[in-house]
Amino acid sequence: MIAVDRGVSEVETTKRWLGAIAEAGEAGWTDDGTAARYEVVRGDLLHLPFPDASVDRVMASEVLEHIPDDVPAMAEIFRVLKPGGRMVVTVPRYGPERICWALSDEYHANEGGHIRIYTRSVVRTRLAAVGLVPGATHHAHSCTRRTGG
Repeated sequence: MIAVDRGVSEVETTKRWLGAIAEAGEAGWTDDGTAARYEVVRGDLLHLPFPDASVDRVMASEVLEHIPDDVPAMAEIFRVLKPGGRMVVTVPRYGPERICWALSDEYHANEGGHIRIYTRSVVRTRLAAVGLVPGATHHAHSCTRRTGG
């Protein structure tokens, strides 16, 4: 697995997280039974540091809403994916995101903050426009509950 992030501090944080996951034995296994390996590199979603058609899978999780030129970013993902490669993309859900924007400008009006709120149809249309074939969609929301007294 190769993780990509733009910022130096984010790359270091991701290295620590992935190292802790590996130390805990939770990194998983490859098809040949060896422990999964990871690497973290600096990169930009508009110029990924990989050759054309060289990547089996891409996960763009909670990133597209931060990028002014999201369609070129999606095209860059298409460029690096192998034929038959798979991509998963996650963006904040429209309703909760809209509420957060309404409640606080500080939530989104800052450097590196969210610059757009996506609807499902916009994400699917933009992915299709660059040659990706949108598949199944769903939404999830995390919740916790207090246990005990």
